[in-house]
Amino acid sequence: MALDITSQTLLQPRTSHSAIYETLQEYGMEPYELHLVNAKVIKHGRKTFAILLMIDQGVKIRTFLEHTWSSVDMRLPFSSSEVEKVLDKFAAINFCSRQWELIAPIFFERQPHSCFDDNIILPFTSERLLDENKQGSFGSIYEVKVPRSHVKAAVTEAEEDLTIIRKDISVTSFLDVGVNTQDDRTSINFRAELKMLANLQTLEHSNILPLYGSYTLNGIHSFLFPQKTGSLKEILLGKIDTGIFATDRQTFKALGDLSSAIENLHHFTSDLFQVDLIGCHRDIKPGNILVDAEGLYLADFGLSVFREATDGSSTSYNHGGGFYRSPECEIPTTQFERGKINRASDIWSFGCILADILTFLAHGHQAVTRFQEKRKVVVGGCFQTHTFHDGGKDHPQVRPWLQNLPINADTARAGLRTLVLKILDIDPLKRPGISIVTLTLRKLSIQCQLKNISMDLEALRSSSGDVELAMECERLSLIQESVDDTQDDPMLKALRLAFESKLSSSTVLDDISTSLGYLEAEMAHQIQKDLESRNLHLIRFYLHGAIGGLLSGTSEAIQNDLQTRLETIFLSTEDRTILEKYRDIFSDSEQYHVLSRLAAAKLMALSLSSPSLGNKGGLQCEPTAITSPRLMDNIEVAELKGTCVIVESKRIEANWTDEYGKHLLQRVTGSAQELAKEPISGFNTLRCVGFCCDMPKLSFKLLFAFPKHVEADATPRTLNSALTQPIVMEKDRPKKKANIKKPRLEHRFKLALSLARSISQFHKAAWLHKNINSSSVIFFPSSSQKADSKNQKENLTIDFTQPVIVGFNHSRLENENEWSEGLLGQEDLLDYQHPDYAINRKGYRLAYEYYGLGIVLLEIGLWQTLKQLTEGVDDNTPPHTLSQIVSEDLVPELGPQMGSTYTSIVQFCLGDTENEFSEALTPEIRSRELKLKFENIVVARLQACVKALDAADCG
Repeated sequence: MALDITSQTLLQPRTSHSAIYETLQEYGMEPYELHLVNAKVIKHGRKTFAILLMIDQGVKIRTFLEHTWSSVDMRLPFSSSEVEKVLDKFAAINFCSRQWELIAPIFFERQPHSCFDDNIILPFTSERLLDENKQGSFGSIYEVKVPRSHVKAAVTEAEEDLTIIRKDISVTSFLDVGVNTQDDRTSINFRAELKMLANLQTLEHSNILPLYGSYTLNGIHSFLFPQKTGSLKEILLGKIDTGIFATDRQTFKALGDLSSAIENLHHFTSDLFQVDLIGCHRDIKPGNILVDAEGLYLADFGLSVFREATDGSSTSYNHGGGFYRSPECEIPTTQFERGKINRASDIWSFGCILADILTFLAHGHQAVTRFQEKRKVVVGGCFQTHTFHDGGKDHPQVRPWLQNLPINADTARAGLRTLVLKILDIDPLKRPGISIVTLTLRKLSIQCQLKNISMDLEALRSSSGDVELAMECERLSLIQESVDDTQDDPMLKALRLAFESKLSSSTVLDDISTSLGYLEAEMAHQIQKDLESRNLHLIRFYLHGAIGGLLSGTSEAIQNDLQTRLETIFLSTEDRTILEKYRDIFSDSEQYHVLSRLAAAKLMALSLSSPSLGNKGGLQCEPTAITSPRLMDNIEVAELKGTCVIVESKRIEANWTDEYGKHLLQRVTGSAQELAKEPISGFNTLRCVGFCCDMPKLSFKLLFAFPKHVEADATPRTLNSALTQPIVMEKDRPKKKANIKKPRLEHRFKLALSLARSISQFHKAAWLHKNINSSSVIFFPSSSQKADSKNQKENLTIDFTQPVIVGFNHSRLENENEWSEGLLGQEDLLDYQHPDYAINRKGYRLAYEYYGLGIVLLEIGLWQTLKQLTEGVDDNTPPHTLSQIVSEDLVPELGPQMGSTYTSIVQFCLGDTENEFSEALTPEIRSRELKLKFENIVVARLQACVKALDAADCG
């Protein structure tokens, strides 16, 4: 029976606090009695008093209260015998009839199932049976209206009347499908669905259709749900349009949310119930996915099941899914026999839906119908179906149809097609899990948003020339690249994995999308203005916030790698104006301070090509100022004004007064000035405290101070010496003198990583070391060792993870036109040089530097010097032949000792590192790409190895 709320509406003014008091006064009550009755009516008897007013028996309220010790309204509905104690028979009959109007049920969130009295009046002001196309599989569907006050579970504000959906399940609904004609079977199915819905409500997932209430009345079981605009089936058939697929961004956001709903069903965890279950919907199809302007909603759980995780999710197929049912629902050899289905079957059904949506996006609803006709299959000679498989085999029409859809390769739709093709695998075990599906759809959603943002940002960036905006744009671009699953760049891959771990949370995804939305809104606002009026500060603010959201939670190592990549990209320019901007704008920036220093270093390097000698900065000193020279492990050590320094000398083949000599002096001056600054992070260098030119001897010296934490009498050691002399490793001191002992594996990897990073930093500043060898890598012992100790080469405690690079007496600007000299008087170091350079000693470049590093990495891996490793090779062996011996005979020995990754790194350094780059590229672009390649293949892989070793050590 529908509720007549007219009487309630009329009575509302008469049941207010003041109206009750005035009415009771009219009944002639004494003042003391009036006060007590009024208080009890207001607190416990408002409905009962209202019913009495409706039948003109309000004066009897006092008698009702006298016969009721507890709350009078709590006794509703009264039996006729109870009412007849207070009212005459006619009035009692009237009261019992009218009382139902005021005790219509109110449906609360998570309210237990109710079994109502047959006389109950439900709070439905109207109801309408929906047409046949909108009916469910096992019940009748009604559209009903109910006063807003009677649905407390509704989360949205509405008009006085709220339209909701009622699903009725009765015995007759099961007669039609032949399930069972018994009432108990109906109740079992209803209770199963009710249990499923009750469990799902605890998730509070916004894309699982919520349950407003449930009850049984007159043998009919009913569910109450919110009303949505329609179903996905209606959209795909072109009957409705909610705008949910208006843009790719909206589309993938909605699909990701829907997939998340399925994921929560498949992996059900409830803290409230303290259970972990696995679920299976078993009837996923467009008709069971509801839709409105806000999203897609998983509905109709009549066939769904929950099982213990240990039991698996496989159950017998129970006629769900329609054309979207999976191949395993049918066993080809026994037609129409039930197959076993599980969560992979749900994923197949979802994949079919995604295929339809992809078709809809490409060609509209007519194409969805054509696609269905293409899939027509005749079963058993007489039955026709349109499944996405052909009797348990690949359907010959499905994959070609999807592959021929007009989709650009660089769009999110292409990613969706790839996902669908993976899902529609006949073998259930080869289909991706729902977590992977959800993650992929969420990434595609973010990709859509990032693509739109990038286009607008690029327009703002190019028109403004703003350096800070350019930096943040490039950072966002790298993040955007990392989202690509096919990305094999180690740094970007690590960033992608970190990003994916965040997307498992819908809250984090919403936060990211919101911050990107703020950026989009601000850009749209600023783009409308003319160039002079645009507030780039606001755009940078929102852009920085959006990037912060994308990177939040990622490790410091990953963010440092991203920073390193940015430095390489931005410092590839030789435009002094731009470099000056980097230097000045980022000088006080905590995030880009190193970039500022590197830009300054590169500017210094570029300035060396000018004819002016410039200011020597007070660093030049006379040769006589250098005192107490001595050798420590073939390292020249002396004192400068009482400070212990390392001396690096170089003889030149020029006169200081001719053009070349002046240029060399200029180079020495520039090197000293830059090296005199506090060492840049990752350089692993000493601070230069002076230089001197010995005119008569045609030589110069660079002077470097010991590190601040090292005692003045400490004895530095070269890597070359460590490879040939006994060394005591840090925290590993033997009591007796030991033979040569390799450092721990993780220490050797960290040493290799430190050296590779240093080389990378040098190159960012457009500077070539030119003398990388095991003698240009030194260590300072953790404990003091006097220079005159007879044991100076033994029992030193060294931390091999803290190398220092020296040997800058040969360094120069990275410029093919820069004057260059070979290693004069150092023929023993030519084996560390690329064979091309060892022969010609001209045109030193990046690839030659990497070769020298490769030789040092080989020595570290095998823990022997190159001289030891090639002991049986003739000293007069040509450079190219020696290089071939190293590559073919020595490098393979790294495999058993250092692993395949380390071996491949050394092979890269010793190989033709420039062979992939087109000759048409400018020198600047070739240089930048080679530096990035070095970062990816050498630095990033070494870092990954170090991280893995550290994790294993902790484990």
